[in-house]
Amino acid sequence: TDKPLAYCIQDAMVKALGFRDNGLKRGRLYVLRNTRMPAMLVEPGFITNPLEFSRMNQPEIREKIARAVADGTLRYVTEYSHK
Repeated sequence: TDKPLAYCIQDAMVKALGFRDNGLKRGRLYVLRNTRMPAMLVEPGFITNPLEFSRMNQPEIREKIARAVADGTLRYVTEYSHK
């Protein structure tokens, strides 16, 4: 299951960004279904929300998002790679 990966990245993003936590959602998206490795789709905000769009349009916020995804992925590999 990809849940541990999703939880690690979600936790890192919420801590790093302070954005509202909308929780994890499951989806039957092609890019998630047709892979042999853990996979998840990251949606740090919605461009239809003016406040979220404004935040995501800032380079420092995009850097924080990228770093949180990397940190969460590293945590996943560290904690779950031996299982």
